[in-house]
Amino acid sequence: MKVCATTNCPVLTSGSYCTEHQAQRDRARGTTKERGYSGEHQALRAAIVTSMHQGQTVRCIDCSVVLTPQTLHLGHTDDRTAYRGPQCVTCNDADAGRRSHLYR
Repeated sequence: MKVCATTNCPVLTSGSYCTEHQAQRDRARGTTKERGYSGEHQALRAAIVTSMHQGQTVRCIDCSVVLTPQTLHLGHTDDRTAYRGPQCVTCNDADAGRRSHLYR
């Protein structure tokens, strides 16, 4: 257990934030649609998850780690107009970090 990452919050949690502050962060992020993930994105992700449930092994396009529905992200092209394929959380976050540094 550790203290919530929100300044001056003394609540102990197993994650980064206590339940109250995690809920605030989630509300501030907005819905997937508000963040730019269209019906196309959700349909593609659902199709990949369905194939996983049917026994297909899905691997990250970058590091080849086996993905689960919980660890599945969809990798975008650099201009975010198309999808490259399934990605693990680590590779997807690394891509996002690299893109954020390109536009500073």
